[in-house]
Amino acid sequence: MSWIANIKQNGNDALKDIYKNHRTGCITWLMKTYNLREAVAKDAFQLSMIILYQNVMKGKVEDKSCSLKSYLFAIAKNKARELLKTESKYSGEGKINLLKEELMDGVSEKVMFEQVMTKVQRALIKMGEPCKTILQLYYFKKMRLQEIAVLVGHKKPGTTKTKKHKCIKRLSGMVSDYKVLQIES
Repeated sequence: MSWIANIKQNGNDALKDIYKNHRTGCITWLMKTYNLREAVAKDAFQLSMIILYQNVMKGKVEDKSCSLKSYLFAIAKNKARELLKTESKYSGEGKINLLKEELMDGVSEKVMFEQVMTKVQRALIKMGEPCKTILQLYYFKKMRLQEIAVLVGHKKPGTTKTKKHKCIKRLSGMVSDYKVLQIES
């Protein structure tokens, strides 16, 4: 019996099994991939279960379209993206992971990741100093803000944190506008 037929026939019992079998894996994946807090990842999973059930009952899912896990995780991914976009404060890493996920859909992850990293490097060069240095040291060299502040000549780490936030916002804008991410042939 397909997972769709199982949900249609067994309703709550089938959903309980799906919930039990996929909850931990999905929440862990969401937290790691999107740098989500556990509570936000749990919310995304809960919403995904509701959408999964509604889509099956409305006949929006075809039997041979994909596996249950793939379908559930795709819904969870979209919910996580929505939650990230609506959440007022989330980390720069979350933004980068969100951008990376959006760009990697439907394309070989390794090839696309290399292309994205090349484009991000080009964007960093276009941004110039001090953004280039701050972002490279923070995200690629994993340095602490206190260390970066000393290197770039800021008196307070808070100044560096504010500048990093402005730089990542600017970088995200450059990348999301596809000014730098147009793939050359």
